[in-house]
This record gives sequence, structure tokens and C-alpha cells, in this order.
Amino acid sequence: MVIEISHLSEFKVRDYECDLQGIVNNANYFHYLEQSRHEFLQSHGIDFKLAHDMGLDLVVARAEVDFIKPLLPSDKFTIHLEFSREGRLRYIFAQKIFRFKDLEILEKLKMRDFSQAELILSAKITCACIDRNRSKPCKFEWLEKILDGIVANEYTGN
Repeated sequence: MVIEISHLSEFKVRDYECDLQGIVNNANYFHYLEQSRHEFLQSHGIDFKLAHDMGLDLVVARAEVDFIKPLLPSDKFTIHLEFSREGRLRYIFAQKIFRFKDLEILEKLKMRDFSQAELILSAKITCACIDRNRSKPCKFEWLEKILDGIVANEYTGN
């Protein structure tokens, strides 16, 4: 089951994220992708610290990334995320980075019209939940609730 997310994470490239070639260093894309995943999970009421305190850690098990075009200093971009489960214990975050030139294109991105945006990167991030108390992978019930269409607000600790 794939959950389509209408919320897009918005970013702007900072000068120090670029390398000598004047483009975003490849390692920084992983930071962008991670921040987008965290924003998605937080928007669904998932509190990483509370999960960790309970002995549960969501970890990246595999990252497949296609670098299509580089981002440049001061570029504005969004990350579109789709969430699903693969098998019994793998959680998939399909993420795409799009560069946009103006607010009109950003508004189209928010409406999921990607026709005028420039695709920069496509990634499939596979995560697993580890029960540290048993040293085994396990289902992450909070993510299961997202897949069931339920916001996990009761798990925020608030």
C-alpha cells in the first residue's frame, strides 16, 4: 500500500553545502532526504525520541539513489515523498527532489503537478524498525497506523 503525501518539504541550498565544483556535495542529498522523512513522520505524530526511549529505532537499511542533475547555490527545491511497506518489516520512502524557479511552480508542485519542475534526484530508501531490547527487526506499529490511514498523535508523548 502506498500513501501519497500532499505535503512537500521545501528547502534552499546553502553555500556551505556545495563543493569545489560549485554543486551540492553528494553527501548533503542524504541529509535533505532524511530531513524530509523526519518532517513526514512528525506530521503524522511520530516522536523519534519517545520511540527510542521505548527501545525502537527506525534505521536505514538500504539507499538507492539516482543523481540526475546537480543542485546549485541558492537553488530552491522540494522533496516529494511516498510511503509504503514492502514485505512484513520493510518500510519504503520513495523520494524525489525537484528544483523550482518561482512560486507559481511551487504552487503547482503542492498540487502534485510536476510537469514544470526539474527532477534532480530520485531515491528509494528502505528502512527497518529495530527492537533494541531484543536486537531484532520488528513492525513499527506507529508506521502501521499511518499505512492504515490513522494519524499517530497518541504516540507523540504530548
